[in-house]
Amino acid sequence: MAVFLAASLCFINTSLSDASVMTQKPYAIITEGPPLMKQGLFWDILYNRDGTIILSKSGETNAHQAAIALNSDLQSGVVILTDTTTITGDHVINNAHALLERMQVKHKKSRLSDQSDTI
Repeated sequence: MAVFLAASLCFINTSLSDASVMTQKPYAIITEGPPLMKQGLFWDILYNRDGTIILSKSGETNAHQAAIALNSDLQSGVVILTDTTTITGDHVINNAHALLERMQVKHKKSRLSDQSDTI
């Protein structure tokens, strides 16, 4: 999953790189929100109110869950694999979204700090 995540963020070039980019394009509306969610060929595409876009996919079988989520703008992503049906009562994809949102807040604070150092 980590290699798939790296390929999806274009960190590595594979023979499927062009196809990977195509899967990230929205093709249908899942919910009109807020927040708005669309469906790509593979990804669920979440448009947050702050303008950020999170691509994610999750699944479960036999009480095991997996989730992958990424933010291309921040070039960051999360892979979570569990051997339980929930983590603290939440589906694993909710935890993946929360981790990415925390990374985004930290990234924004870091950028603001860098800008204040140059002023």
